[in-house]
Formats: sequence, C-alpha cells, structure tokens
Amino acid sequence: FELPAPLDRARGKLRQGTAFQQHVVPQLRLLAVAEIDVEVRGGEPFTVGSPPQKVLECAGPWRVEIGWFDDAAVARDEYDLLLEDGQLYRIYRQGTRWYLRGAYD
Repeated sequence: FELPAPLDRARGKLRQGTAFQQHVVPQLRLLAVAEIDVEVRGGEPFTVGSPPQKVLECAGPWRVEIGWFDDAAVARDEYDLLLEDGQLYRIYRQGTRWYLRGAYD
C-alpha cells in the first residue's frame, strides 16, 4: 500500500514570519481505512508503507475501545507518526495487523 500524497499546500498558505503561523494546529483528515506494511523495532513503528519510509517521531499508543456496550467490542492502539518526507499520519494496530487511519494537513 502506498501512502497518499499530501493535500495541495498552496491553499491557505501563510506569509513567512507571521505570529499565527507558529500556532497552526494540524487537522486530521480521515482516509478510507487501508492495511499497511509496518516494520516494528523496540515495540514502535520503525518504517511504514511500501516503499518503506522511516519514522522520525512516534507518539502513542493510545488505546481505543469501541463497541464494548453492544457486544461488538474492538480494541486497537493508535499512533501518530512523522515520516522522513515530513508528513504526519495516524495509524493503528488491531491484533497483528496495521492500518492507515488518516493524514494531518
């Protein structure tokens, strides 16, 4: 699975040096969930995607549990990853499989 390209960064581009530019909060753009290749080292994602991209920063895991109230329980661990191309993604592990959940803009 190939990671999606980032949205066009020309939209809403701020002037260099504006105070606001330093405080922009990235927004998570949810994507169609897709299984991805993840190499794990030391208990954390090390490379992601095909071809593999190195993970520069990893935040998480955050345990997400849904469906516990209606006997359709699902538990997964979510991570935010900064990859070597500068993009930030949300992925999750459910069981032994990994999935792409979204990309930050």
